[in-house]
Amino acid sequence: MQASGLLMVSPDRTVSGQELNSCVASILSKKLGWTETETSDAAIELEWAFKELGIEDELSFAYFDDHTFWTPPNGEQLKDLCLLKTCFSSLVKAMICKIAKALNKAQSESIECFLGPTATIESLLKWIDTMQNPRMNDTGSSSGQSSGGGNGGSGPKDGSRLSESRKVEDIKIKAFKGEVFVNGDKFLDHIRDQFNKQAVGDYLQDESVCNKNPSRSLAFLTHLRESVADHNELGRLTATSKNEKSCAKFFAELTKVLENRETKLGRECHLVNKLMELSCDDLDSFGAYYSSVTVVIQQLEEDNPTLVSNDSFLRVFFHNRIHVEDLKLLTTKLLNDFASSARSILLEMNQVYSSYKVSTHMRQQNPGQTAGILKKVRKTLTSPNKVAGQDGNKSIYFPKNFNSAMPEEVYKQIKEWHAVAAKYPK
Repeated sequence: MQASGLLMVSPDRTVSGQELNSCVASILSKKLGWTETETSDAAIELEWAFKELGIEDELSFAYFDDHTFWTPPNGEQLKDLCLLKTCFSSLVKAMICKIAKALNKAQSESIECFLGPTATIESLLKWIDTMQNPRMNDTGSSSGQSSGGGNGGSGPKDGSRLSESRKVEDIKIKAFKGEVFVNGDKFLDHIRDQFNKQAVGDYLQDESVCNKNPSRSLAFLTHLRESVADHNELGRLTATSKNEKSCAKFFAELTKVLENRETKLGRECHLVNKLMELSCDDLDSFGAYYSSVTVVIQQLEEDNPTLVSNDSFLRVFFHNRIHVEDLKLLTTKLLNDFASSARSILLEMNQVYSSYKVSTHMRQQNPGQTAGILKKVRKTLTSPNKVAGQDGNKSIYFPKNFNSAMPEEVYKQIKEWHAVAAKYPK
């Protein structure tokens, strides 16, 4: 465990900064680059969440590896905590679930507590990999095992070598063909996901791992080179890294190109323009609008939270871009109800849309039932007196159409309506 980077094996939970919620906040802070104040706020919110879920230690934390468990506190709870915002974004939820899954791997070990403030996401992933592949990560006896001598070991079995080669083959990285400032961040996430699926994410982050396994590092590096070889802007990396053998170094260079300030600024401009282009003119298309606008706002929050943190801007934006008659009351609410946030009102609109879709679905899926109801209505209209007699109600006199004062068809229709209404005099 210490070799994996989890230096504080048995933290003292009674000491400030070593509580479980503080340790988790510290891990998130290192990954997301939070300030000290943001980390402190997150620790308080996590403390609230842990109490709500009944989490007392790593053992209970391990069961909450689904993002649906991690809901932000409501306004009153935030007020009690003296916080101004919530840390439970989609990205944070995903990382908390990853930590929970890592703790789940520890349940087979007799460890009461080990998650300390020095831990990182990378060290947890490396620890899981170490537990699953102890021989591959056993630096103390690696030389003896590989040579088949020394300690009398026979070296890795053919099945083990086959498993390692499959990990290289199973890395499926799609060729990058998009704009650097538009899809660059998604491409980096795609690479990380592919490596993490095969539990080889350290080859992207740790140069020492690449140096210990140069052949595997070069195999992974080849996959990365091929993914950008034909790209107009990134193809140059293939030429400049021709003699490079470290997968981590190449990925660091690729990340530097795709995450520099100019690229991020271009991405933010693209997202803002994309947000401004979104609009909704009818209730049927609101579901697609809600999904698109939520995704774009989430991406802007991850790149530059200040762009969409202004509630007044969102109120005016939603009011001007949503032109749906059925949602008119809620769009008006955006400008006169300041007790609810713009996003909560948008959520109310989505609930109205969901109810509308359910109603439409029921009408489409039950045409037979609908036809039966209409048949009963027609039967009532054609024999109103009979029905009235069955109910024991006396017929109420309806005046004649003297001198054809109204068109005959209109008169008959009103008379039929009157006959139906006469059944219920009260």
